[in-house]
Amino acid sequence: MNDAGRPFRIFIFYPGMNERVWRVVLPGGAKHLFPTEGRAVEFALSSASAVTGQMRRVEVLKETLSGGWMVLPRVSAT
Repeated sequence: MNDAGRPFRIFIFYPGMNERVWRVVLPGGAKHLFPTEGRAVEFALSSASAVTGQMRRVEVLKETLSGGWMVLPRVSAT
């Protein structure tokens, strides 16, 4: 299967029941834990900027409280 057209995806998981940590999963499966949503989002967006130069799109998806997914817009600092 050719993955060249598929974007890299970075996932931000909402804390599970009785948990207090946000999980960020990067392409390749590396997991990072954060105590707040803001830190998780900041890390995910900065990681997306670092991966962007690899000739593939990067999407940052954040899990919602209801279990759905939303794509976070990326803001460029130009």
